[in-house]
Amino acid sequence: MSPEEKDQKIESLEQEIQVLRQKIAELERRLGLDSQTSSKPPSSDELKKLDKNRTKSLREKGKRPSGGQFGHVGQTLEQVLEPDNIIKHPAPCSCLSCGCDISQIEAKKIIKRQVFDIPTPRIIITEHQVGVKECPGCKAQIQGSFPEWVKAPVQYGARIKAVAAYLNHQHFIPEAG
Repeated sequence: MSPEEKDQKIESLEQEIQVLRQKIAELERRLGLDSQTSSKPPSSDELKKLDKNRTKSLREKGKRPSGGQFGHVGQTLEQVLEPDNIIKHPAPCSCLSCGCDISQIEAKKIIKRQVFDIPTPRIIITEHQVGVKECPGCKAQIQGSFPEWVKAPVQYGARIKAVAAYLNHQHFIPEAG
């Protein structure tokens, strides 16, 4: 092989090496992409060991302990003067020590404990009615009109639809049982 042919061969090989290096770089870049580093959906991620740092708190360590801080005046739940319901639990009718009848004796004091809770949700059903009248002259049937959003004989309201959407999209509760 002549020196000129060798130079041409070397130059073509160097060009080929450059093209191959670019392809390798592109493939390595693609390998590093996942749902965290690109617009790919999480379902396209390969099964990998979970990153150990991913499940740890992002809170910096050592600055302050968790919970209430020293010197902070806390707040606590306090009893109200007028509770919504009062349930009276009677004292026993006989002394637990000697068995003496105490059913007619008035309570010396009353100890109160209050429980704060959220009421049980209840669906409110609203019926919409329109009147139908008959014209005495032409016997035509004339009726009132329902609100625009009342379209079916039975339907869900805006609030229950909003709660269903919230539960489905935020808490991943499926629509179908």
